[in-house]
Amino acid sequence: MRVNDCAAHYLALSHKADHQGTLWYQPPKDSIRFRHFKLIGNLLFFYKAGSEPASSNTIEHLGLMLIEQCSIEKFGDH
Repeated sequence: MRVNDCAAHYLALSHKADHQGTLWYQPPKDSIRFRHFKLIGNLLFFYKAGSEPASSNTIEHLGLMLIEQCSIEKFGDH
């Protein structure tokens, strides 16, 4: 899916998050990373850990995921 970066960034900053926080994230075929996530509807935006996307218009998101037909698994005791 192709997404306009400016439109996605505006959406992430202009809407209140349903949920947000930091999580461990493992992209396919890659190592585990610590990321800040922000869920708006069924769009999950992610940022570098330590970034506060809601506090500044200068923070760029790393990407977003469309959440459909997904499963959630608890990882460890966190």
